Amino acid sequence: MVNFSRFYTYVKVGQQIESKVFDFEIENLNHTHQGSIGNLCLDKIEYQFNKLKNKLLG
Repeated sequence: MVNFSRFYTYVKVGQQIESKVFDFEIENLNHTHQGSIGNLCLDKIEYQFNKLKNKLLG
C-alpha cells in the first residue's frame, strides 16, 4: 500500500519553498544517521583515511 501522507509532506514543503514561506530552525535539527549534516563522523573518516594511507605508504 502506498503511503500518500509522506508524499503529500514533500509536496507541501516544495510548495512552501517555491513560495518563499518555508522556515525551519537549524538548532533543532537532530540527525542521527552517519554522514548527515548533524553527524558527519569526520573523526571516523580521518581515522580510516590515515589507516589506509599508512597501509599504502608503509
